[in-house]
Amino acid sequence: RKPYGYVHFKKHRGIIAVRNPKIESDKITVKLSPDFGLCPHAASLVLERVYPTRWISPELYSSGGQVTLPLSGFETAVYEIYPLEEATEPLLAGAVFDTESEGENFKFTIRESGENVRLLNPEKVAEIQISGEKISLSDFPEKISATDFQEPKHDFQVKNSHGKSRIRLNLSLPETFERATLALLVENQVQDKKAFLPEVKVKLNGKKVQPKIEKQKGRWAWFKVAVKSGDSKIDLQIQSGKKNKRLNASASLWLIGFQQGSGEKLQIKMAKAPEPRPMPPMPWENGLIKKVQKICSFQMK
Repeated sequence: RKPYGYVHFKKHRGIIAVRNPKIESDKITVKLSPDFGLCPHAASLVLERVYPTRWISPELYSSGGQVTLPLSGFETAVYEIYPLEEATEPLLAGAVFDTESEGENFKFTIRESGENVRLLNPEKVAEIQISGEKISLSDFPEKISATDFQEPKHDFQVKNSHGKSRIRLNLSLPETFERATLALLVENQVQDKKAFLPEVKVKLNGKKVQPKIEKQKGRWAWFKVAVKSGDSKIDLQIQSGKKNKRLNASASLWLIGFQQGSGEKLQIKMAKAPEPRPMPPMPWENGLIKKVQKICSFQMK
């Protein structure tokens, strides 16, 4: 299973839609080829992700080049490419952000940022404020601080032999980590429609809980349990042997949830009010960054 995608280019603009069909993070490289309809002379092209979060690449691209797009587990993403000179909105690059606008005034909330944050079209900006403080354009990049998330913490032990596996997990989730799900994936190494489903028992802080099960017969099964913020002790027991049969399968344990970003406020006033731009609906509320973290994996014995 590999990431895949579709492109639609016309003259100097285009749309790229990509998907990662597996839980492991991956990346896909897309050629900006004139064979797909892009003008052979197109240059200084902006690459902007418009779904599931807003992000603009700090780099500019040209026809005949290529872009490499990172994808988290099961992520579907939509990107637009367009000429820099035609952009009428402030192009805040190198950060994941939410934004709202009225006329020439834009309000940004930065959710995730790195060291290469910059404006691609500063010549069209009239004024910038960060957290209510007016700053000069030359000071802008230095005033944006990199995001510092409170990461989940964990330690675990795995015992695995004779058709029985056990994972003991100590998990600590910060208050900013929401809607957390602990997900066990069992995958058959050989496709077999007659393969049986392993029996999974889960205890959360000493109490038995019934995992939610999603499966494709003979191939894979997910066992999911919701986990709250704070400290938790999880005990998972997997019965992969049945009489004289034993699953030829691998197991991996994942933490899936939503992280609250830093929320730094940024206001940008453009020299001229831009034309309204249609955007796709977001899959979750503003302010959340989806996180997928692998805890452990092993081959069942």
